[in-house]
Amino acid sequence: MKNSFALRAWLFAWLLTSFTSVCGQQAGSGSTEEAGVHRFATFNVRYANPSNGDTGDKLWANRKAYVGRIVADYDFDIVGMQEVIGNIRDSQTGKTQLDDLRDMLPDYDDWAVERSNKQYQYNVIFYKRDKYVLLDKGRFYLNEHPETPGSGWSTGSDENLPRALGWVRLRDKDSGKEFIFAATHTNYGATESGIESCRLIGRSMSKIAELTPVVLVGDFNMRRNDHNEAWRGVASYLSDAALCTQTTCTPKGNISHTASNWLPATDAGCKGSEFDYIFFKRMIPLSRYIITEDYDRSVAPSDHFPVLVRFKLLSESAQGIETDANGAYRLATPQDLLNFSAMVSAGDASADAVLTQDIDMKSINSGWEPIGTEAHPFLGSFDGQNHKITGFNYTTTGSHAGLFGCIKGSSVSNLTVEGKLMCTNRMNGLVGFAANSDIRNVHSALEINAARAGITHTGGIVGSAQDKTFVECCSFNGTITIGPDNSDCFGGICGYTNTARFENCANYGRVLFAKNDCYAGGILGYVNNNNFLGIHNCLSVGRVRYTGSGSPQYGGAIVGRLRSYNTERMGESYWMATSATAGSGENKSDKFHSVSSTKLQNGEVCYSLNETQAVPAWYQTLGEDAYPVLDCTHRSVERNEDGTYANPVSIKAIRSEATFQGHPYDLSGRQIVNETMPRGVYIVNGKKVLHHQ
Repeated sequence: MKNSFALRAWLFAWLLTSFTSVCGQQAGSGSTEEAGVHRFATFNVRYANPSNGDTGDKLWANRKAYVGRIVADYDFDIVGMQEVIGNIRDSQTGKTQLDDLRDMLPDYDDWAVERSNKQYQYNVIFYKRDKYVLLDKGRFYLNEHPETPGSGWSTGSDENLPRALGWVRLRDKDSGKEFIFAATHTNYGATESGIESCRLIGRSMSKIAELTPVVLVGDFNMRRNDHNEAWRGVASYLSDAALCTQTTCTPKGNISHTASNWLPATDAGCKGSEFDYIFFKRMIPLSRYIITEDYDRSVAPSDHFPVLVRFKLLSESAQGIETDANGAYRLATPQDLLNFSAMVSAGDASADAVLTQDIDMKSINSGWEPIGTEAHPFLGSFDGQNHKITGFNYTTTGSHAGLFGCIKGSSVSNLTVEGKLMCTNRMNGLVGFAANSDIRNVHSALEINAARAGITHTGGIVGSAQDKTFVECCSFNGTITIGPDNSDCFGGICGYTNTARFENCANYGRVLFAKNDCYAGGILGYVNNNNFLGIHNCLSVGRVRYTGSGSPQYGGAIVGRLRSYNTERMGESYWMATSATAGSGENKSDKFHSVSSTKLQNGEVCYSLNETQAVPAWYQTLGEDAYPVLDCTHRSVERNEDGTYANPVSIKAIRSEATFQGHPYDLSGRQIVNETMPRGVYIVNGKKVLHHQ
């Protein structure tokens, strides 16, 4: 049963108050006791092996005391350690690295998981004995048979070492709340083994945790952007704490990397990668710290800096709000949307939500605040389940504005929004700002007013899409009106991007600009990055029109200003010749094809958009639709032997004993692999097939 609005309002007020009260606290020795705060850390302590070339201050015998001091001085409640050796003994003490850590941390119990079942290298979870009760523990191995040790998916590579993950289920003695803490160490994120390990971890931890709060820490040997496929393997299920809270280096330095190569953070040569991560779900992250303590030595205690994140567990009241079987909040009313936005702003940034019916927002717009802010981005998933939000009417009060303000490592899908957006600052759209996120099957019919001077980065779907955000199967069918004092980035789908990818997107609306050097485009306003992942199979038939005097310097049906990009990453896209004066401003890409209304109407463009895709995204009922649409309730288009185009007359029928000549997909585009296929309609080689069981 849903809690009353009063109870929800109390919850949000409590979250905001408690979040504010602890946010100013600093990590480090002597910090005051923080009620309800949990200090979770990850620390690759560097394996102890006298033959590995580590000498002097790098020897375990000379640095182990400093590793222990960091845990104590920075008051870790739980720490997941990597590279802890369990079978090489010190010749003088007879103790292993694992023995030494246990001796130095007498107030902690631990769960040690060895990666190859040879008592060699462990992931160890140390947790305070007086604060937590162990309820359960487990492990799995990062390979194709997770129940047994072994190498991963790669072959003939040094980056295919045996790897493992260990987890514990704990109860906080003070609150009685339960959560799961897991620690791992993966292979390099560019390898098949690194990618598949992260996918296994994401799926498995989601299944193990179910609705229980979970924290996952470790050395993932990946960089968020360079190894995005590996990162998304985990981030599709859990949220990355580094994206949702400010990071502070303590006690000194100003770095973003966590692999230090032994050097103190203040050393000019201290450069590395952000390999150490803390992921989470159903918790409230308060702050993140890279611990750069070197105790004024010439070297750091390890070749990795530990990372600490302060968390709070959700209140029992939060758990009482109605959710579905997957823990996603079920939103059915305007008030539900308000409440969900308040929860995200209060700190429950990784919450998931689904719409259960269409929602008319006209009664609540005066009190609307975007879902996710620059300070507290939305990290979860929002599935509209193909419902509509209508009556949206919001005048922005700052930057990062729209239905969603700021999303990072997030997913927004299957949603249509109709209404008005009055812009007053930068980064505006249905989504104001997106980084490392997926925006799929989202459709905007917003009337966006960008007349006020100083407005930047504005789009019908997303204002600014950065850091390998994927925008797919989205459309704009509204109007963006840009004032005469604005010359920044405006687009029907997106205003500005750096390394995002746009695929199967359509502009059916209008982009009206009045300043001759404005970057205004039907799909994208501006791109100036050689790592841009491109525009693929997109269509612009809406108007991109200059309303000022003289001739515009920029503006295009696909891209307003195409300044710098890698042509090899760009796909084929199409624009109606009468919709704009050019396909792109500045550089005229040969991948942007001008087409007549006849080719749009007769099915040729629809067929061309689908031709290189395994699963069709574009449909058109010929004789009714003037151009292709992203709606599978319309009909598919095929090319006849004589070069004309037509809708298939019927669906080919086959029986279960027949062999599929190609990979079958269901109508949502999901490939069917090693599954029993019930009677129904599937897509094979771009055609609908009726399968009789």
